[in-house]
Amino acid sequence: MLSCVSIQPQLLDIPLIEEKNDLRVDGSVSLVKGSVSGNVAYGITDELAVQLGGNVATLTSGRHDYGQMAVGYYRNIRHNLLFEIYGGAGYGHGYTQNAAPQFDERFKGNYQKLFTQLNIGGLGEHLEGGFGLKGGFMQSSFSYGGFENRGNYVRLTEQIIRDNYMLIEPTAVLKFGLKNFKFNVKVGGLFMKNLDNQSRGIPYSPFNIGGGISLDL
Repeated sequence: MLSCVSIQPQLLDIPLIEEKNDLRVDGSVSLVKGSVSGNVAYGITDELAVQLGGNVATLTSGRHDYGQMAVGYYRNIRHNLLFEIYGGAGYGHGYTQNAAPQFDERFKGNYQKLFTQLNIGGLGEHLEGGFGLKGGFMQSSFSYGGFENRGNYVRLTEQIIRDNYMLIEPTAVLKFGLKNFKFNVKVGGLFMKNLDNQSRGIPYSPFNIGGGISLDL
């Protein structure tokens, strides 16, 4: 199966909503995977928040797009220490290609996620940090195929693969700068386990790192 990446860890924000009407806007760029991520979170009450996020990755061998929405509960455990728990759903599309003179492979399709994410972190006027752990399930539908050049003929192959996965995605974020404008550094990981057939799987990357800016409005 292809060694190229169709799915990668998401560099989405750990917003750490503090109070009602707290609006946090975040953007970052991966330093290793060529993706751009964006995230908006808003405190709709003194305990509930909503979050929208997604990313786009254009690689030399393919493309990956993903978007998600989540609703959660947040609480100020004590001064400057915040806890959040979100539940949500996401949808993504991946495509990767491995072109060679004798064989051209293609792997493309879409997937849906249902997840829960726990966040904890500290707020400061010039420095913030947080850690998040997302766990959930993913259902995928991908086609795998290509052509094999045997000189006097070309053989086409294609297979539809539908599987269910368990996901674990840890994320760490560090923000530094001014009170309402900060730079961010993010590190993300991804572990996927095929629940239907452990001998196969979607090509994915287990690690991502990037940076960007964060606004507290």
